Amino acid sequence: MTTDFQLPDGFGDLAKWVSKWVLPTAADRLNVRCTSKMEELEEFYQALTPRAPAILDYLARYSLHELPVEAENLFKLLLALPHVAMAIELHRQPIAPNTPYPNDIRISRSSMPYG
Repeated sequence: MTTDFQLPDGFGDLAKWVSKWVLPTAADRLNVRCTSKMEELEEFYQALTPRAPAILDYLARYSLHELPVEAENLFKLLLALPHVAMAIELHRQPIAPNTPYPNDIRISRSSMPYG
C-alpha cells in the first residue's frame, strides 16, 4: 500500500481526500463508502467529478504498470469516484438499499492492476 500521499502538481486541491480514499483495493473503497456519511460522499463527488477529465488526461501519459507514486495516488483517488457515484446517483445513501453491510462478499481478484 502506498504510504506517500503526494499528488502531482496541479491536483493539490484534492489532497484532503487522499488519506481517506487512496486505498489498495476495491473492497477497501467500498468499505469507506459504506461507512461514510452522505455529506462526506457528496463533497468528494462534487470535487472529483469535474476534475475527472483532467485526471484522465494526466494519467494517459503513463503506463498503468509504471505510474510514479504521485500519479498512482491520483489514479487510486479516481478509482474511488465510481464507488461514491453509486451512492450519490443511484442509491442516495452510502449502502445499497436492501443490502446487508457488512456482508460476506469479498472481491478477491480484479483485472485492474490496482484492485
